[in-house]
Amino acid sequence: MARIAVTGAAGFIGRHLCVALSEAGHEVTGFVRRPGDGDGGTGDIPLAVLDPDPQTLARHLAGVTLVIHAAAVSPGPGRRVEDFARNNILATAGLVHAARLAAVPRVIQLSAISVYGRPTVPMLEETTVPVDPDGYGLSKRMAELVLAQAVDQGELDGALVLRLPGVVGPGMNRPWLGELARGLKAGREVTIYNPGALFNNALHIVGLCGFVTELAGGGWPAGFDCVNLAAGRPLPVAGVVEVLRTRLSSTSPVKILSPCMPSWIISTRRAEELYRFKPEDMMKLLHKLGNDILASTE
Repeated sequence: MARIAVTGAAGFIGRHLCVALSEAGHEVTGFVRRPGDGDGGTGDIPLAVLDPDPQTLARHLAGVTLVIHAAAVSPGPGRRVEDFARNNILATAGLVHAARLAAVPRVIQLSAISVYGRPTVPMLEETTVPVDPDGYGLSKRMAELVLAQAVDQGELDGALVLRLPGVVGPGMNRPWLGELARGLKAGREVTIYNPGALFNNALHIVGLCGFVTELAGGGWPAGFDCVNLAAGRPLPVAGVVEVLRTRLSSTSPVKILSPCMPSWIISTRRAEELYRFKPEDMMKLLHKLGNDILASTE
């Protein structure tokens, strides 16, 4: 089994990854921004501070064979471009430097579909050219390039970037699908723009943890690569709403507005073919999300 470091261990995804990897038998250390962050959320898994000094961080990474980089600053009220640059780009560069000093061979980075910005094509593939990404999307793309350069210069044996859609599950942040489900549970009016457009911009945390755990156990070819992840068998947006309304016994009114931007779905073909990713059907994911929302006290 591998010795694994997980950054962002106090966050929604990082916390779940720490637990899943530990339960799979790996030796896991979680890294957090500040002392006390994440206490109680990862059970008995040891936590360390993600020190900005590469020399200090390298000592914590001694003997680690895989870093899973889940730490990031996401969009939110008051967030500035400077916040994204410092926490998503410069922090990744510092982590790569520390990994090189500690002779860590491989890194998995959790990136985001946001790197594509406002695409005008009907299907997002890894070769899709980004169109006007916001500060967050641009910072995630720059972090990807930091890893690509590290592999190219021989500082890492391998780096795999997972471009994530909205990740849902217990304790989730604020992806569109999660906010939709919360609104339906509360009986609030919900608004959609492209009712007939297909939608698969979602991934359940259980599926993500399972996939990352398989990668950690089986490895992947050396070099740099990035792949999209998303749900399988997309459903129309209106169908997504109706499935959740039914599952949650919601009486929320649905307001339909004119489309404000082109719609698209996410291709996971490369992840399936090269890394044995098994996308969860959108219908199954929605029922799982509905169960999460019904069990939640939020």
